[in-house]
Amino acid sequence: MQLLALHKARNGDSGYGLTIMPSTGHSDRFIESENVIAKLVQANYDGYVYVDYFTVSGQVAHMYPNIGEPNSGRLIRSSEQFEVGATPSKTWTVAPPFGQELITVISSPTPLYPEPLPEIQTAEEYLPRMRQMFEANKRNAKLAATYLFIQTGPEL
Repeated sequence: MQLLALHKARNGDSGYGLTIMPSTGHSDRFIESENVIAKLVQANYDGYVYVDYFTVSGQVAHMYPNIGEPNSGRLIRSSEQFEVGATPSKTWTVAPPFGQELITVISSPTPLYPEPLPEIQTAEEYLPRMRQMFEANKRNAKLAATYLFIQTGPEL
């Protein structure tokens, strides 16, 4: 969270409008076997979007860009709305362990990573790389972030 704080504040203070919310009609609680779908609104500039799902087990799923998502990694137009995780060919299904999880969204007018990220890696592996990316982009005034906490749990 600390890594994203400056860029989340910038998103709000600058009025960029980068937004994440659960899919339409859904709360922030997801139950076992349910697909996690996030609704996004790109910031008010054309840019590249990165969506990461941090699980209770310490894994990070790079939801977008991802080869299972149509047109993944493309330039997203200013204020464009789209969903991640809604593609039948690529789903993110809730499974144990359960608890509070996090979906982060980062937007930049330029690509942030020189090569595609692995689909899943540990937070321990990814966080240093994310820190390096933020350091390399410290002069990028439009680098913005937001996030959504979700709660996962067993079927009732």
